[in-house]
Amino acid sequence: MKALEAIGQVLWAMLLTCGVLVLAYWSTRHIAGHMTLRRKMGGRMEVLDQLPLGRDQRLVLARVGQTVYLLGVTSGSISCLRVLTKEEAGDWLAPGPEQGTGGNGGEALRFGEALRRVLEQRRP
Repeated sequence: MKALEAIGQVLWAMLLTCGVLVLAYWSTRHIAGHMTLRRKMGGRMEVLDQLPLGRDQRLVLARVGQTVYLLGVTSGSISCLRVLTKEEAGDWLAPGPEQGTGGNGGEALRFGEALRRVLEQRRP
């Protein structure tokens, strides 16, 4: 009889543990769904592209409204390297599903290529 009580207690503990895990899973999915919804509702800030440079270093092209910023991101800081003009950022601000196609035959313009074009335009 004591063995049956011990087995019942173990089964109850396992059932309770499984219930807590299911509740934790459901709540994280629910919270993540609301966070994604909030992020989509804002719609004013967007990361257009990223280029890793090294360990914990990358260039980020971010859009806020209609302004495009080239940011340098490290593990300790974020620096605005330059604000792109509308002409320079035209490849990323193009409307429609072909966003990022700068008239190059329908192929998506790669970040490195676009950055090289912008830098070449700025050379004296």
